Amino acid sequence: VNTKKKKSNCDFYIKDIQNEIEINKIFLKVKPQIVVFLSTIYQRKYSIEDKLKIKKVNLDLGKMVYGLSKKHNVLNFFYTSTILELENKINKKNYYVHFKRQLSNIILNDKFSKITNYIIYIPDTYSDNDHRDRFIPNIIRNLTNREKINLFQDQTPLLFISIENLSREICKLF
Repeated sequence: VNTKKKKSNCDFYIKDIQNEIEINKIFLKVKPQIVVFLSTIYQRKYSIEDKLKIKKVNLDLGKMVYGLSKKHNVLNFFYTSTILELENKINKKNYYVHFKRQLSNIILNDKFSKITNYIIYIPDTYSDNDHRDRFIPNIIRNLTNREKINLFQDQTPLLFISIENLSREICKLF
């Protein structure tokens, strides 16, 4: 658990989110009024095992944390989804978007919840804990090696949001 206080109104916890008992202990100890759920996994190409992991992280774990938020009378629930979810066409082959959309629908259509829900649709993100072969590390590597840096994907400019900064900005609202 990372319990270092940051300069905000929130405590940040890094915990194995797959362990519902441990997450429930945080809810019992902290009694949060706000939950910011940022867990996500995205892969461009995937195997059957990857599809299961994408479902687990982007749907199942979100449902679990949302359920605990309701159980513990959280007032505000923030969830980040992909901006791709807002596209009119539904690409069932994109499991990431499919499961993000399912969780968004569960949260938005929950008529029995007293929680105020916020879904933030964001483009590409990065995090201090993100060690994949991704954009920011590639920029650093390319700068170091004096290689070309591509700021577009399929002729669309890439926008990047730090998950840590997003969390801190949300917490400043309360």
